[in-house]
Amino acid sequence: MKRRSLLAALVAGTAGLAGCGGTGDGVSGGRTTFGVPSTESTTETPSATTRTDAETTTTVRGGDPGVDPVGDLAVPSAVDRSLLAGVPEDRRLVFSFDGDLPDDTTLTAGFLRPPDLEDPARVWMALRNDADRQRTFGFGPTPPFSGYFGQSPTGFGPEPMLVPDDDRGYARPGIVPDDPRGEGCWTAESVFVAPDVRTKLALGPGEAVVGEYALVFGHQAEACFPEHQVYAFRDPVMDFRLLLGTWDPAVAVPGESRFDRSVPSLPGVAGTAWYHTAADAQVYLEPRGETLSLPRDSTDFLLKNFSTDRIRIDEAGWRLYKYRDGRWFRVLPWETDRNYVHLPPGGESRVLLSMDNRIGYNRQGIVRDIGGGLYAARYGSIPLLADFDSGPLRVDGDDPGEPAEEEPRQAQAALVAVEGDPVGVEPDVPSDRIERDGGTVRADYGDGGESVFLARRASSEEGEPVRVIAEQANQTVALRNTLGFFEEDVQRVRLEASETLVRRPASRFGDGSDPFLFSYDDETFLGRVE
Repeated sequence: MKRRSLLAALVAGTAGLAGCGGTGDGVSGGRTTFGVPSTESTTETPSATTRTDAETTTTVRGGDPGVDPVGDLAVPSAVDRSLLAGVPEDRRLVFSFDGDLPDDTTLTAGFLRPPDLEDPARVWMALRNDADRQRTFGFGPTPPFSGYFGQSPTGFGPEPMLVPDDDRGYARPGIVPDDPRGEGCWTAESVFVAPDVRTKLALGPGEAVVGEYALVFGHQAEACFPEHQVYAFRDPVMDFRLLLGTWDPAVAVPGESRFDRSVPSLPGVAGTAWYHTAADAQVYLEPRGETLSLPRDSTDFLLKNFSTDRIRIDEAGWRLYKYRDGRWFRVLPWETDRNYVHLPPGGESRVLLSMDNRIGYNRQGIVRDIGGGLYAARYGSIPLLADFDSGPLRVDGDDPGEPAEEEPRQAQAALVAVEGDPVGVEPDVPSDRIERDGGTVRADYGDGGESVFLARRASSEEGEPVRVIAEQANQTVALRNTLGFFEEDVQRVRLEASETLVRRPASRFGDGSDPFLFSYDDETFLGRVE
């Protein structure tokens, strides 16, 4: 079936759906004719026409975009945000959204059909006015969406195009070929420059503007649908982007892992999705290396989203844990700024883990003074019972503000084996700032602070202590520089530092109360701020 015949069939099918109850949109009925009740273009051309209806005068410059609001929108049942394109190769194609819509509007988008040897993939979009009054919206030349070209983050690779139907005012006949190149790779017939046109369209309450598009690749593209890519189609007028994720389903699966063991879930989450058990996962954290060697090594982790929905992640929210005696101990980080972003289908987010036991001071982004053993890196989380939607992409313009944390949540995590010797706790206070008076050690951290953290030996009879391991103490200034001085005849250590540093032990390892009990290396201590 050629493109014009297919268009006629799709329009007829959409009209037939009007009034049906199974649209999933909560509305029914409608019309699918085309015309413009209120449009205005900013492009200056010699030709202009004026038409009048009951509500407004319409001025059209540069041509008629050929769209008419559809009352009581009915979404075709075939519209889907995701499909599997079988030609020229198997590729998963998924639409997602990034940006903002005007208040009280809804955007619906998706695929009507995959590409084959007869026709390219076809895309359906609608923008609806959900307000209780008529409103005028600004568009590019082909409402509801005029982002012709998809851009990759790197700027390399074939660029896809969303070409509007040939019967619309600013479409370019001849851009979409009658036949594919090769085995189903649809590329434009010629170089295409998008028209610089702005239109205005009045939409009554509940009315929508609808458009259909062919998905093809640029004229000089050597291939279609790369193995893994995310493209951004940016609308030139409205402040949003449609994102198209493409990937080969054969590569969108976790690789082989060196680990074959059961470990408990990480603390603070309802569940943990481990990479080494993620055989069929759509979202997972993949390490580039599962074995590191001390004293210095590094690896990175890729959080991959091969679901049909974007996921919300905190890019500053990675954590490192160590496994000891059947439980997990959080090592780093403890205090971070939140940086929430959305990871689209097909998207990746990278986290670097770098360790160096040779440096003599804390350096941002580097974990120092850790010992060998089993570690876990955590990054990203999704609702524990996430049900990824494959229906039409729907986005509304009612911004709920900063989303609340959903509970329960499942963390994405991966195991890492670190090869090296055990580590102890060594203070890093210069020797000229250390004084010894009998069983008491006084140390000045040298940051100009005048607060004091006092640690003394205690007994388990004073309460239930919180266990601290060496890797945790080494990342916490007040513990590192008190525990590190407890030789056999030392009973207490007084560390002078800033108030922020001396209060961290209680906030990190206790419940924030002062004083608090903690244990290290089978000994119990009491810490307090003076």
